[in-house]
Amino acid sequence: FIDSRNQNLLFLKTRGVDVEANYNTSLDDLGMSDSGSLSINMIGTWVDTLSTTSTPLSTPIDCAGIYGPVCGTPTPTWRHKMRVTWTSPWDFALSLDWRHIGSVKLDTEFSGVTDPIDSHIAAYDYLDLSANYTLHTGIELRAGIDNIMDKSPPVLDSNTYPVSGPPFGNGNTFPGVYDSLGRTLFIGVTAKY
Repeated sequence: FIDSRNQNLLFLKTRGVDVEANYNTSLDDLGMSDSGSLSINMIGTWVDTLSTTSTPLSTPIDCAGIYGPVCGTPTPTWRHKMRVTWTSPWDFALSLDWRHIGSVKLDTEFSGVTDPIDSHIAAYDYLDLSANYTLHTGIELRAGIDNIMDKSPPVLDSNTYPVSGPPFGNGNTFPGVYDSLGRTLFIGVTAKY
């Protein structure tokens, strides 16, 4: 077989904490009778270290909170997704998601690249809205809007300084991390018999 990697690494080691919290309540408990229920789910990741080295003699590099020619794709020290869902008593559910991607800085210390324009990518927040409706037993309709505010991804240099070029980035950004298409709509049907 062929082992075709994007990076020639001796090792890649990460350390951090993944957290998840859930809360569910009936709206009856909040004085809103016959209104369904409310649930909140939050999943987050804190990256303490993301060490990498390419040879046994090289010093490990910590890429947590850093991106660029040496560290590659942005790895923020904190990111999370939080979802609030209202489930109605009428076979209808509405969800609002908040996706947060923490800020990162350019790996100037390791790469030697100084680029004042791309030295930092600010934190990014996205809001998504989705709905589910059960039309009939076994038939469910779902629709939604991702990136409601149509927030554009960070536009970075991929020519003068190869900050966001291949193999990690594409189109002057990092589409694997940020929403490169802006606002997107979706609709679908699931049928089970």
